[in-house]
Amino acid sequence: MGAISRSESRNLGLFFLIAFAWSWLLLLPGVLHTAGWLTLPGWLFFLLSSIAAFGPFIAAFALTYWNEGQEGVRSLWRRGWEYRFQKKWLVPTLLLAPAVAVLTVLLIMLVGENISWGLKAPVLTLFPVFVLTEEFGWRGYVLDRFQLRWNALASSLILGVIWGLWHLPLHFVDGTIQQTVPIWEFVAQTIVVTVVYTWLYNNTNGSIMVAMLFHAVNSITGAVVPYWTSRTGTWLHLAVLLVVAGAIVLIWGPKTLVRKTAPSRRSDR
Repeated sequence: MGAISRSESRNLGLFFLIAFAWSWLLLLPGVLHTAGWLTLPGWLFFLLSSIAAFGPFIAAFALTYWNEGQEGVRSLWRRGWEYRFQKKWLVPTLLLAPAVAVLTVLLIMLVGENISWGLKAPVLTLFPVFVLTEEFGWRGYVLDRFQLRWNALASSLILGVIWGLWHLPLHFVDGTIQQTVPIWEFVAQTIVVTVVYTWLYNNTNGSIMVAMLFHAVNSITGAVVPYWTSRTGTWLHLAVLLVVAGAIVLIWGPKTLVRKTAPSRRSDR
């Protein structure tokens, strides 16, 4: 693997500082409201949590502007809407998450448990997810730089831990899916699913658009199919994801998660 410069290491540190500080500070009122230390109108929490999701986006674009100026910002933005990739990768991008959810439901039924369908999250509350600005940060900024230092699998595992911990405040806020899942289990799921993100990203010539689509489908699937309301649902979902990610690593290889040399993508750093 290539080496990452000292300045890039510093920029990554600043990225995480900005992304976490922005998101956690805006989610703090919701945490205090849940703890009974602050009264927060529902509309205000919705607004703050929506803006909080922009942390990775703001960090990525701020540092890109700092280091590369307006042209770097325009280049990063264009990468988010790059559609020139093999369209066969839209199949796992759009269908993998629903397939995993359906299999999880079947396994839940097989072990004799029930899903609380009435507790599913309203799809409309996921509107900010459609912007999916996170992916400009996690995939468009961080993943490329991680893969200069580590192989694709190691980069995914490290990014998965960081990305999972970024959601930490949501575990202490009423009404979130994260509140129903133990922190360590949510982080474990994030680590495993990050391998799938990297697989899709690397095989589509670094398409942020594909990452955004996959993120959207995952979020909507989690809202529509509340497997997480079952006592063993999250465990079974994690097990299915492990099988999927394990198969990807075995078939495509841990170094790049690409079976054959992909077309070289233009460096936007």
